[in-house]
Amino acid sequence: MLAVFVGEIVVICLMGSLFGLAELVRPAVARAGWTRRLPQTFAIFLVVMIFGFTAHHLIQSGLTFGATLLHLSGIPIALMAVPLVVKLVVMRFGTDLGMYWVHRSMHTRALWRFHRWHHSTLELNWLSGWRSSFFHLVLNGVPSTLMAWAFHVPRPWIIVLGLSYVFEQLFNHTNVDVNLGPLEWLLVTPRTHRLHHSVEPAHRDSNFGFFLTIWDRMFGTYQSPREVAAGYALGLDPKDDARHPIRMAIGL
Repeated sequence: MLAVFVGEIVVICLMGSLFGLAELVRPAVARAGWTRRLPQTFAIFLVVMIFGFTAHHLIQSGLTFGATLLHLSGIPIALMAVPLVVKLVVMRFGTDLGMYWVHRSMHTRALWRFHRWHHSTLELNWLSGWRSSFFHLVLNGVPSTLMAWAFHVPRPWIIVLGLSYVFEQLFNHTNVDVNLGPLEWLLVTPRTHRLHHSVEPAHRDSNFGFFLTIWDRMFGTYQSPREVAAGYALGLDPKDDARHPIRMAIGL
């Protein structure tokens, strides 16, 4: 288990270093004094990795308990017969849709406390996506874990899909000036997600998508960054930001 934990950190840091280099070469927003904040940012990353490792095993325990009930229905056995290509496509789109609704639900009054810490950052970089409370990670991990378990996806493919999620998390939060042209109609990009981190409620309650923008467009929550003037502030309003950081990190 320790080897897996260390391996995850190494993979994320290797992938992240590429985004970090891109931030130096082509930053979307100039950041003063960012090197002084690196130790604190990396410390937050390590804490969240411990949260994530614990949350993953908590979800797995819950699925093990629910497996008995589902196997009685025969549904998982039937899903085993589905071709692998179909499983992967359904899992990819299904997980993304599930994460959209989990994300959107965390912006409601009932669950905002789980997500508040993620929005507390005043600037975005490749490590910003890992600023997530323990309960945030638990909720966010349910769609992918549930889909992988239900479809009996082989472990090598789970690792491949997991790496794609890591890439998207890094990409969405990175401070890089990138223009994907027509693909931005379909894919979430750093500037699309940056608008979601705005301190303005109207911006914050939009662009919930993780990989695809089609869910935001379908359910009326998409807002184009081209329609918003640059230079908007990121973070929380003073009422939210006044909470103790440890409480925010846990999700209380």
